[in-house]
Amino acid sequence: MKLYTYTMERSLPKLALKGLPREFPLFGSAVPAAEMAEMESGGKERAVVLEVDVDGLDDVIVVSGERVEDVAVMASESIDFSEGENPEDEAKAQAAYDEVYKDAHNLSSIQDMLDKFEMVMNQEEIGSSRITVLGVPDLEYSEDIGGDPKVTYDRPRQALKIYKQALVTRLLRSIFLPQHKLYGSGKRGPAMGFISRFIPRADPTEEVAPPPDVVSGVPLVWAAGKNFLRGMRGAFGEEAGDAIAKMVEMRAGGKPSKLLGSGAKGAAYTLPGGRVLKVTMDGNEVSAAANLIGARHPNLSFVHDAFIVSDGEKGSGFIVRDAVDTTLDRFSLKAAEELDWIMDEVLESSARKVGPDVVGMKDIDPAVLADEVTEAITKLRDTGCDTDEAILIDLADAFRELKYLGILGIDFDSKNVGVIKKPSPRVVLFDYGMTQSPPVEVPVISLQEARL
Repeated sequence: MKLYTYTMERSLPKLALKGLPREFPLFGSAVPAAEMAEMESGGKERAVVLEVDVDGLDDVIVVSGERVEDVAVMASESIDFSEGENPEDEAKAQAAYDEVYKDAHNLSSIQDMLDKFEMVMNQEEIGSSRITVLGVPDLEYSEDIGGDPKVTYDRPRQALKIYKQALVTRLLRSIFLPQHKLYGSGKRGPAMGFISRFIPRADPTEEVAPPPDVVSGVPLVWAAGKNFLRGMRGAFGEEAGDAIAKMVEMRAGGKPSKLLGSGAKGAAYTLPGGRVLKVTMDGNEVSAAANLIGARHPNLSFVHDAFIVSDGEKGSGFIVRDAVDTTLDRFSLKAAEELDWIMDEVLESSARKVGPDVVGMKDIDPAVLADEVTEAITKLRDTGCDTDEAILIDLADAFRELKYLGILGIDFDSKNVGVIKKPSPRVVLFDYGMTQSPPVEVPVISLQEARL
């Protein structure tokens, strides 16, 4: 059986050496892979389509938990209801949500997964000998509405192994760069960190979720869901989840309502008064937000509060910040591509300066990070002046302010840069996961203490 994926052309030598890393999006047809590759290509960057032979790899191919969650949310949202106003409609929405998860547990083959969820991923590396490079795609759309486009490529089919080169800098780049960066600059592709294996595993003790971050001595757990209350119940159980949800509402100054989006480590919900509640298990983000409480800068989202609520054994991080209207990748494709290209260059530069023991941002020498942040600021300002993009100059100012506050990050991208449209458009940073921050004490609200 053949599945299809895509990656940036410059990543081919690394794939030829190491094979396809875990957690790549895999499609049953070349068309969606070609469409994603075409979307990723721009300027000097070109994305290619890969054909992957998965015969005999049934136990390796899985559905990601995030993909199941997305489909479940869409099924639930197809039922028009307002939480708490019509119990019958809410029950129907819950049933539609639960049905998707029930179906996920009953999948029996790769084809079943594709029929239900359209996209799968690999939970183990796939050797380069199984991969064929089809080339940079060109899609020709017919006049038939709904018909699949015709896909042609810029080269003959080639075995991936012919791209094998000893490129040390690209290997170093993988030390701390997230794997999903392989197949995209601007739009980074699906976040696959939170994985659920819906077909029974041979080893039931195998860990299927990312290990928790620890902040103020509290291990943080996943607590995101279709609505805020459901997320709390999923993380802490029904009784404790309800109590924690009430405590968060009191601290945040309002009831979280609309789900704005979720990723591998958190979710964001609207709050009254133009604010947002971010629920996260990313300790870096909680620490950065705690350092930013009260800091005012036109290009940083204002942080009102950052805290942890714990049931005594585990907890979740919460950030209350101002809302944004949209993100840079949706507002300005040109500025988004420039930002992502600059961040890629800074990441490669950083990779050449880190030691062999680095496995994450926390392990990188702060002096190295500070130098690279300075380089990012310079590149953003120079490019902004050359291209007359005020957005990039504003981002340089935002990075400079973060550096002044001791928050060092070199992996910002156009999806965690927000845009506030009125009275005139301005960009704001609002996501600080891949950062180092000064030590800070984050308030911990204990459910046990509240019950005493």
